[in-house]
Amino acid sequence: MTAEIAIEVKGKKTVTTKDERSLLALAEEAPLKRKVIVCLEPYRRRAESGIEIIPADEFFAELWVGGKKGFLG
Repeated sequence: MTAEIAIEVKGKKTVTTKDERSLLALAEEAPLKRKVIVCLEPYRRRAESGIEIIPADEFFAELWVGGKKGFLG
């Protein structure tokens, strides 16, 4: 089984490298195209580990759009 996207939701305003550990561990078990943490940070960014950190409101807005321009497109 190949997972394409792993999404973890955190109720934090600041995501640290400690918060990335579970997604990185999962990526060791199954190849992932995207690793995402959805949180309360104000800006979208990419961590040094390659994990996408996305504000919750932005994530849900993109998810709602769907299609090619949405999160899963």
